[in-house]
Amino acid sequence: MSATLYPDAPRSNRDAPWWQYALANFAFAISVTLLLSNSWKDSFLMNFTIPKPKIAARRAIGALLIGGFGSAMFMAAFPKQAAAVIAQAITTSFKCSTSTACLTGANSQSGPGVSATSVNGIGLIARSTNSSAVSGTTTAPANQSGILGIDSGKSASNNGVSGTSTYGFGVNGLSRSGAGVIGQSSSGSGVAAFSNTGYGIQTQSNNNIAIVDFSGGTGIYSVAGGSGSAFQAVATSPAYLLTGTNSVTDQDEVSIDSNGNEILAGTLTQSGQPLVRTTTSTGNTVAAYSPRTSSPTLEDFGEAELVNGQASVALDPTFATAIDQRGKYMVFLSPQGDNAGLYVTLISSRGFAVRESRAGHSTLTFDYRIVAKPYDTNAARLVAMGRSSGLRRGRALLPIPTRH
Repeated sequence: MSATLYPDAPRSNRDAPWWQYALANFAFAISVTLLLSNSWKDSFLMNFTIPKPKIAARRAIGALLIGGFGSAMFMAAFPKQAAAVIAQAITTSFKCSTSTACLTGANSQSGPGVSATSVNGIGLIARSTNSSAVSGTTTAPANQSGILGIDSGKSASNNGVSGTSTYGFGVNGLSRSGAGVIGQSSSGSGVAAFSNTGYGIQTQSNNNIAIVDFSGGTGIYSVAGGSGSAFQAVATSPAYLLTGTNSVTDQDEVSIDSNGNEILAGTLTQSGQPLVRTTTSTGNTVAAYSPRTSSPTLEDFGEAELVNGQASVALDPTFATAIDQRGKYMVFLSPQGDNAGLYVTLISSRGFAVRESRAGHSTLTFDYRIVAKPYDTNAARLVAMGRSSGLRRGRALLPIPTRH
């Protein structure tokens, strides 16, 4: 229902000139005089085909006729002023002090129970002091909503449903078995969240996953400005900050626990120099660099004794099973005393032998370093790759949602 009989109806009595209301009052007085005159009253009220009403009934009917006739004359003579009066009556607020609704709308067909329309303002405003301002419930079997918001405009700043809160949640979605909040969009953002100082989106799960995403494109696209973070995860041990699962094998491919320990099932490729944060004995922190090799290697280090110019060194059993036994490994020696020179001989899958040059008979301690090819890789040496190899460069990014 809307007061649109005359869109330009005056909003108050001040919008109409005084002579119109004087004329209206004069017409109303004439109608009352005619109804109260004996000749007109007797000819109209006393000649019904039904039995004569009693005096009280006659007066009641006369009052109704007076009010109806006067109102009809007023609406016919001054339709704009009448529309203003009707609009004022329609927009009257409802007040009650019961446990039930002050105003309800029931529709047994497919139409809405309550419909609110506004040209330039808000169609419906609901306020509550101690409870929910708007509550929506549906018992439909499927594909329906307790509260449905539809925006048919063509502006990107419009909202189907908008939630605003000063201290609490702007929108709070709770479900016992399904999704608390679901956002769908054909071309824009399914869910867009903005915050000045707090969190744009905050999710929490006590015993399960806080965010689940299914996408044929970009699952989660986050943009941050200033000193904020595009993505922030908080976890308490033994929970994980991040896990990535292969949908085919149902196996975790990447995980980061609450202590920052990361596990990758695949290959880590980077363009920059790997750095390791290292703490010194003085308590300072410095950056240490990782070595680069032309092919995958597995190394082991140790110390052995040369006695009378001879030594036998056995490989660590675990190290021996972790290297590729089909190829030879390399051994580098560093003697800790004067000698004629040391060399390696008799290299096998179980170990190697060390001898002193020129049939020397020195007795001393020496260090060794073993470099071998890992058992679980066949990666080629110095594989050529472009700058953007493995990176999805040049793909069209999603437009940043407009804040409003």
